[in-house]
Amino acid sequence: MNKNEFSIVLIGDSGSGKTSIISKYFNRSFDFVEATNGINLSFKEINLNNNTKIKLNIWDTPGVGILRSMIRFPLKSNCDGIILTYLINKKSSFDNIFEIWINEIEKIIDLKSIPVYLVGNNCDLEDKREVEKKEVENKSKEYNFKFMETSAINNININELFQNISEDIYNKYYKKEENIENEETNQINENNNIIIIQNNKPKKNVFQKVSNFFKKITKHFKK
Repeated sequence: MNKNEFSIVLIGDSGSGKTSIISKYFNRSFDFVEATNGINLSFKEINLNNNTKIKLNIWDTPGVGILRSMIRFPLKSNCDGIILTYLINKKSSFDNIFEIWINEIEKIIDLKSIPVYLVGNNCDLEDKREVEKKEVENKSKEYNFKFMETSAINNININELFQNISEDIYNKYYKKEENIENEETNQINENNNIIIIQNNKPKKNVFQKVSNFFKKITKHFKK
């Protein structure tokens, strides 16, 4: 099945940069970005490195207390990739990814089945850093996530983030499809082989039976 439309869901604490990252990606003004009180969905067409054009459905989710359960809807709506956001200058936003958000996500979807990016926003505030890169790199390896740092204000790695995760989603999806097709082909071949073996299995037909009968008779009279 050919698919050229994919969904990416941004998840993280309120104020962790989800809305700012999306706003910058779409070249929207974000001088003052309000916290997301619901689910916002944006669309964009992009070209991949292989010149394939795909459509992205980008979900901005709320990160406040009682609204956290709202992430269930986009995750159940054919989620193809996840961006987990935190602020490099706010340690609690990073800790909550592993203490809160991952637990919520894994109730709905297997994180190993899709590309996941761990994204530290506000990388322009290096002098106020509370989350060290080494710690993030270790967590990324542990969970098999990709890791990037961004700055929505200075437009650092924003386009690269969405381009990279889109490439990973596309490649993973079509690799999976290829594996499924190979499995189906192998199954067909296996079934055909069984049929061939069965068809080639020696069978005693009527003529063989008659021939054997006369051989026995001939041996009897020769005695």
